[in-house]
Amino acid sequence: MEMDHRRLNKLRQLLNQADDGLVNAVKARMRLVREIALVKEKIHLAVYQPQREADMMARLCAMGDKDLSSEEIRILMETVLSISKNAQTRWQQENVRD
Repeated sequence: MEMDHRRLNKLRQLLNQADDGLVNAVKARMRLVREIALVKEKIHLAVYQPQREADMMARLCAMGDKDLSSEEIRILMETVLSISKNAQTRWQQENVRD
């Protein structure tokens, strides 16, 4: 029983590390998104690029497997993309006011 509790605690520590890595990866992605937003603004390109989004979603959903299905990847990326598009719009608006 004690060994099971130690194993559980170790697994939770590993999960915490994975979660930290996930958040840090999204932060790194958002730094890239900010740069992309500024470039899009300079070349007068809309924030939402449907073909780019469809291509990216197809590429990522193809990575689905027993650990993370294509549908779960789609749900995850829809959330990430929503955050990214909202941030791009906000950054472009802030840049206009500067």
